[in-house]
Amino acid sequence: MAGEPQHAGSGLLKSLEYRAEADSYLVQRLRRAGFVVLGRTNTPEFGSTCTTEPLAYGATHNPWNTDHSSGGSSGGSAAAVAARMVPVAHASDGGGSIRIPASECGLFGLKPSRGRISRGPQAGEGWGGASTDGCVSISVRDSAAFLDLVAGWEPGDPYTAPPPSGPYLDEVGRDPGRLRIGVRTDHVFGSMTTDPECVAAAHATADLLESLGHEVVRDANPAALGEAAFMGPFLTVLSVAMSRQVAVLEELAGRPLTPDDLEPANWASGRTGAKLSGADYLAAIEAGARLRPTHGVVVERRRWQRRVRPAADADAGRAAAPARPPARDGRDGRPRVDPCRRADPVHRPVQRDRPAGDVAAAGDER
Repeated sequence: MAGEPQHAGSGLLKSLEYRAEADSYLVQRLRRAGFVVLGRTNTPEFGSTCTTEPLAYGATHNPWNTDHSSGGSSGGSAAAVAARMVPVAHASDGGGSIRIPASECGLFGLKPSRGRISRGPQAGEGWGGASTDGCVSISVRDSAAFLDLVAGWEPGDPYTAPPPSGPYLDEVGRDPGRLRIGVRTDHVFGSMTTDPECVAAAHATADLLESLGHEVVRDANPAALGEAAFMGPFLTVLSVAMSRQVAVLEELAGRPLTPDDLEPANWASGRTGAKLSGADYLAAIEAGARLRPTHGVVVERRRWQRRVRPAADADAGRAAAPARPPARDGRDGRPRVDPCRRADPVHRPVQRDRPAGDVAAAGDER
């Protein structure tokens, strides 16, 4: 957003008092739609982790229970919506950064397909196309309306997603017919287990979907949908992206960066990326391209229209029994039954070795 602070959770950009030079196409569309932007929200440094605890701004707490995290990387946006500060907030997702905070804050979070929302004119894509813009909101309806307003191709975009057959908002409440839905509850990393409460929540959702007449396939875990083969190329792309971020920061600062300028994980990632070659990066992009058709064939052969899986685990600590958030318009803002939203969100504890912040700490979403 032109002229506004854009720190991305970075202490260095904060010290430089960096401000955005121009509106993104996304912001331009929001302005045309009549959105009133109230402020910025917190994010981990450069959106690289699944909790929102940047050293530059402190931890964003969960409005349901301030002893717990709001998730990340769009944890500031999720906290703002969960606290009913706003009905919808911008978010982005490259590895769960919409879905994780939505799960932990009891919101609806959809990661749009690559090319659905333009990243321009500042960029063509993020993280090799893995990172996409979207929002977190209180309801499926609100997210559908948001997507109708911001989706679409813009000049300079390297590709675009196929256009929808009609407005997304028109799909809300429409009878989808009988769907075949796969349920997966095993952890994406084979060395870890999914918290039993998250498994129970996924199966409760599956039970509800079955009661609505859909065909539900339990333990739908074909090998082709495993994440292991994807992680190597994905981490390569992330490391190269962080290496490029370091170069941009050095241009802005007018000097070489030191370990004190970045949080340790990002410094290490940037150092790793600097040792990789252009050929390494292209190999990672090609590996990801080979995996996508394999996943699509599996989904098509098994005729799954939807998949259900836990978005976040409670491995780091107990799940909270959240108190009610602030009332909305004098009423309880939570619908009585909505299978697209978690009724009882699971939260991760805030790491107490980080400085505590407000519920929606004053930082900058990407």
